[in-house]
Parts: sequence; structure tokens; C-alpha cells
Amino acid sequence: MRFKNGSEIVTQPSTEDAGRGFTGALAIMDEAAYQPYAELTYLSLKPAVDNGGQLIVFSTAKGVGGFFHRLWEEAVAGQNGFAYLFLPYHLHPHRDEAWREQQRREFLEEWMLAQEYPATIEEAFVMSGRPVFNPITLQRLRQEAKEPIQTPPDLALLDPYIQVFAEPEAGHFYIVGVDCAEGLIHGDLNAICVIDGLTGEQVAEYASRVEAFTFAEHVNIVACYYQAAEVIVERNGIGAAVLLKLRQINPQLRLYRDQTVRRRYTIRSVYGWQTTVKTKPLLINALQEGLHTGQLRPNSKELLDEMAHYQRDEDGSTHAAPGYTDDRLMAMALACLKGIMWTSGR
Repeated sequence: MRFKNGSEIVTQPSTEDAGRGFTGALAIMDEAAYQPYAELTYLSLKPAVDNGGQLIVFSTAKGVGGFFHRLWEEAVAGQNGFAYLFLPYHLHPHRDEAWREQQRREFLEEWMLAQEYPATIEEAFVMSGRPVFNPITLQRLRQEAKEPIQTPPDLALLDPYIQVFAEPEAGHFYIVGVDCAEGLIHGDLNAICVIDGLTGEQVAEYASRVEAFTFAEHVNIVACYYQAAEVIVERNGIGAAVLLKLRQINPQLRLYRDQTVRRRYTIRSVYGWQTTVKTKPLLINALQEGLHTGQLRPNSKELLDEMAHYQRDEDGSTHAAPGYTDDRLMAMALACLKGIMWTSGR
């Protein structure tokens, strides 16, 4: 559309070359979270308005970790030049709580309502990403979570990797979940979660990127301090090396063994838990059940943050949102699953 004064409005579809070669006073990216080439379009448009122009990027939210969410987070943190503005559903004069409740009945799932008609930023980004764990439950757990206590002297060697929320109590038993990483600087985290088998409370958490042999020593220190009833280590990848080291330094450690059936009658006992496409849902479902029933009481804010950004895809698979981790979450899931096995008498 061209005007008499020479100004014009140009619209383009979202393609790999959208905005390329354009120079203007105002550029608008509409529904940026849903554009397949949003980052490429942004790279094209940003230089086009740098000489006094304006770039507006707006969208319905679509989960966390994507281009639009990262742009928003950086704007809120003051890390880019964007001003930010959130428009909740109730700004519309005809949309009150009664109207939203009617919408809730008409949407198939809660995340759909949060995506299209959010009341808060958290709803807009977190719930629209198909969260596995109920955001309302997580919000309540954040409010109830304990602050870490001073690290006991017996665990001082593990500072600053460890948070302790409660010391061991007589008559209680403790379960240790262990998720292993490669020790890379920018890779996943080694994580340990300790839960009280009687109360379901998370009493300690550890996260680091140390080498496997050092991590095994740290696992042993934690397990011995809490006189662990059982230590369940994920044996995938580097986990096998951690298990081997643990057996060398402490043969008395109560390591979980997985029983597998070979051929028809042969039963083989293997140290550690093997996470596969088939067994991962068992871990996640155990964690969901523990949170839903109130049997599990996480205290770590970092863990709760991982839970908030853990998503389910359309095919049913689950994973951390882009840019987030799930190592603490998996360590707790391992401990939680073993806790359920104990209480069920396995």
C-alpha cells in the first residue's frame, strides 16, 4: 500500500528471506513465537531500523526457551534495548472472571486457555508450553519450600555444590537419587537428590560439573552422611563409570540393582537404573504422583524451576524446555520412584 506522500506499507510472509534488503521507519513482527524463521527475520529487520527506526515484536506466547521468550526475558532483565509490555486477557472490557470460566470449559486443556487468554506472564509462557507439572501446585510448593540451612561440617567438602534443608533424624531412612553428567563446562549437571523416606521431604540437593571419579566420591559422602537406605544411580552413559567407582571406594554402599530377564528364564541383576524410552515415563509419572498426592515435598527453588520448565511434546515425550536443564528433576524422580518401591514393598 503506497500513500501520496511516498510512504508505503509492505507485508511479507514468514520466509527465510523475509525483511532482507528492507529499510524503513517501522518494522513489525506479528506472532513472532509462531514464525518458523523468526530469528532470521529478526536478523534482517534489526539493521533495517537501526538508523532511527522502530522495531516492534509481539506475539501470543508459545512456551519457554524459544526466540520470542528469550527476547522477552532479556528485555525484562534490561539486557537489550526493548521496552516490554504484557497485555492480560482482562484488559478487554467484556472479559471478566465469569467469561474466562466459560472459556475454560470450552478448551480441551488448561494450557490452551493459558496460551490464548493468559492472566499473568507465568501463565503466558510456562503454561502455554504444555507443562508436565501443574504450575499451580509448583507455585504453592515454592511458598512452602524451606530455605537451606548451614552446611554441616561433615558435608563442608561439597560446598558450594550442596544445599542442605534438614539433617538426618534417628528412626528415619533416606533415599538418594543420582543423575550423572559428563563433567563438561557447559554440559549437563551431575545431580544428587536426597529425600526422607518417611516424610517425602527433600533434605538435600547437590549439583556440579565435576569429573565422574570426583562425583562418585561426593555421592559416597552424601550417602554415608544420611546413612542411605538405598542409592539409585542412573547408569546411562558416564553413570556406569560412577557406579564402578562407587563400588570400589565403598563396597558396603547400598546401591540399587535393576533386575532384567534374559531370554526366557535367566534373571540378571545390574547395578543402577537404565533410563530408556520405556522407563522414563515411570520416573516422570512417579514424580507427578508424588507432587499431586502431597507425598513429595521439594525444597530446592532450582529444582522447582526445572519442574516449571519441563514440557510435554505432542507425541507424549517429555524434556526440558530449550535453554533449561532437568538434571535435578531426574535425580529427584529416581529417588521418588525408589521411595514408591519401598512403600509398595518391592
